[in-house]
Amino acid sequence: MSVRTPDALISTCRENGLRATKSLRAILDLLCENDAPLSIQQCAEQSTELAAADTVTLYRLFERLEGVGIVRRIGLHERAAHYVLADALRHRHFVCCTRCGKVEPLDHHCTIGHLEEHVAEDSGYTNLYHELVFYGVCPACGRN
Repeated sequence: MSVRTPDALISTCRENGLRATKSLRAILDLLCENDAPLSIQQCAEQSTELAAADTVTLYRLFERLEGVGIVRRIGLHERAAHYVLADALRHRHFVCCTRCGKVEPLDHHCTIGHLEEHVAEDSGYTNLYHELVFYGVCPACGRN
């Protein structure tokens, strides 16, 4: 998937049987605006539309978006699930604070793409991708 606008993503959602609800639009707007992965709670905190929505409904919507390949779930150990757009051109690695849970994208060139190619070739897996998350204490928590 290439870098997309919320409108283009809505079209992709419709093509995959998802209804273009206000909540769907709010989620896609937020994910397009943010490079860092967002939890469902963070999405609700940043959008009045999502704050008013039922949490179970939001979880189901994120699951559907993940199922059709529009979002990618980032596992952060014991932290809540976070989501980013599943966009090869916006491939990022992240750093997560072990104290406050802040997650930030790292702005560097990915140097392990060749390893991914070898793994795909050796294993026969297709649609391979990787996640890389570093863990540590952020500067704000380190001062406390």
